[in-house]
Amino acid sequence: MLIAGAIQLVVGAKEVGVTTDEPAQALRTQGWLDDGWFLPPLSMAGLFPKSPYIYGPAFSATAHALNGLLGNESRGSISFSKDAWTVRHLVAALLAVAAALAAYLTVWSTTGSRKFGLWAAAALLAVPIWTGMGFFNPKDIPAAAGYTMFTAGLVLALAGSADSRTSVTRGVGIGALVGLGVFFAAGTRLALWLPLTASLVTYAAIVVARRRFTAAKPDRVRFRSIALGLAAGVGAMVAIYPSVFEQPVDFLTKTLSGSADFPWTGATLTAGRLVSEDPPWWYLPTWAFASMPVLISVLGLFGAGVTVWSIFRRSTGGAGALARALSAPRDLALLLVIQQAVLVSFGSVVLGSNMYSGLRQHLYVVPAMAILAGIGGWRLWEYLNRRGLAASWHRGALAGLLCAALVIPMAEQTLLFPYNYTYINPIAGIGGINGRWETDYWWASGRNALQRVPAGEQVRCSSQLDADGAPGGAFGSLGCLFSLQFAPYVDEQGQEADQTPAKPDGNWTIGRSRAGAQPPAFCRSQDNVTRWLRGESVLMSWVLLCDRSGSGSSAAGE
Repeated sequence: MLIAGAIQLVVGAKEVGVTTDEPAQALRTQGWLDDGWFLPPLSMAGLFPKSPYIYGPAFSATAHALNGLLGNESRGSISFSKDAWTVRHLVAALLAVAAALAAYLTVWSTTGSRKFGLWAAAALLAVPIWTGMGFFNPKDIPAAAGYTMFTAGLVLALAGSADSRTSVTRGVGIGALVGLGVFFAAGTRLALWLPLTASLVTYAAIVVARRRFTAAKPDRVRFRSIALGLAAGVGAMVAIYPSVFEQPVDFLTKTLSGSADFPWTGATLTAGRLVSEDPPWWYLPTWAFASMPVLISVLGLFGAGVTVWSIFRRSTGGAGALARALSAPRDLALLLVIQQAVLVSFGSVVLGSNMYSGLRQHLYVVPAMAILAGIGGWRLWEYLNRRGLAASWHRGALAGLLCAALVIPMAEQTLLFPYNYTYINPIAGIGGINGRWETDYWWASGRNALQRVPAGEQVRCSSQLDADGAPGGAFGSLGCLFSLQFAPYVDEQGQEADQTPAKPDGNWTIGRSRAGAQPPAFCRSQDNVTRWLRGESVLMSWVLLCDRSGSGSSAAGE
């Protein structure tokens, strides 16, 4: 499963098109190179959010540096070439793999089981939204991977034995995870400084309590490793984005307000309903459930529940109870993983933050759930061993369950490849996916849609269908040649189309499937981009012929 996931990350990075948000991130990178602010050059014209306190250049700077080394970009400018986009996708894929490594280290350090550490890493890559966004998402994958690395570093420090000193190798690993975590998490989504700080406070509280109520001794190597990692991560952030740190108070306040009130308006198709950017409380839990494979979710919830119960059981029962609870650092360390899964997501629901496009903005939940699923599987395995059932059918059944938890979602995301992230689990998918859930809302399939239009034909690209067909509306409003999203691939037009089509009536248009919109009545489907899943042809992109004179039949009726 690890190999299958890694292969999809590499191949997907090369096959997927430029998605809707990537050109804006590239323009932000150019603005950062020009004047030090991570804002697009057109931000003053009101085309993009004007606040420089939402995103940071950590991921973009890394991708730009690698593109520079490979000769795709010069020092002071970015490129919109196909090769440059592929490199950016591969950097995202590398961070997705780094998060899987962090998941392995977290489970291994808290259970002592390399087998279940590898299972947790495989579970993360088996989650379609993680692997699917892992080869293109420049905002949420780096932030979630960084958060996971930071958590893994603190867990690695906390889960060590109280009676032994931390080795130099372990100390270097702790420092590297903490430093890289800070850089990619808070350096990509600036507001993540708060949950990272909260994790650090939780870690410090546990360490102080252990020293006070148990015989645990101070470990200077762990302390120095974390301190050096923090210094390196924060120092790197300041070095690449000094402008945003010139006013520390503004940084601390505006990063939070800017992220919570991001200026986006629209609707997200959720379980058959169009939900606005100010969603009801059930929106995020619904998407978290729908986007996760069922067995991994069940194991994750079980792992979290048993961990909390284990700590509670040790902390009750009279004198010395607190000392007993604090003497189990591995269980306590897992509180940091639970905190990653719950803190920001719960806070966003309670505070009524702007949310849209499903689980994407809260992608950090996925690695945490994969880790907790690994813990859940390990606890079940150990339970069978303690009960003397290791050689019975129970163990075989559990092994089959653990294999199914990986194989089924991996097989289903392979069917969706390279649009893995459009996955909806079988329970949430009852009643179908089309017309009930968002599919390719980031329009990763636009490249393939362009390939299905005959070569030499003029084609327009529409990110939002305009059902009334009003002149100047969003539908068919932009020639693909002039779109930053499609320009790198104009030479691929016609690669998957009929090379000798009859002269069509109308204009070729490719459109994104978004918010349940349907093509206008004057358009008819030609060769839509779809993927098969559980007997349903899931729509990704429309490939249409549109005749505004009214001679075309409705695409929705075909």
